[in-house]
Amino acid sequence: MGTLKNKVEQVIQARFPGAQMLLEEVPLSARLSGHVIWDGFDTMNARERQQVLRQVLHTSLTPQEELNLSVILALTTTELDGILEAA
Repeated sequence: MGTLKNKVEQVIQARFPGAQMLLEEVPLSARLSGHVIWDGFDTMNARERQQVLRQVLHTSLTPQEELNLSVILALTTTELDGILEAA
């Protein structure tokens, strides 16, 4: 599973330079989930961000690798700050 995480990290860094990633392997499964935090998402609404992220991953991963993805949320740094403050 480590190789999928590494591949996803490389793909995200290439397409979203400077992005922060909080990716983790879901316990007891072969799935990867997490967050991508990038200031470049500021001009997009939540749906647009998810579509862009999904398309990037879809074109970069094999169908089997895609099946091993769970939820990966695309957030702005402002949104992440709000989440952290609320916690």
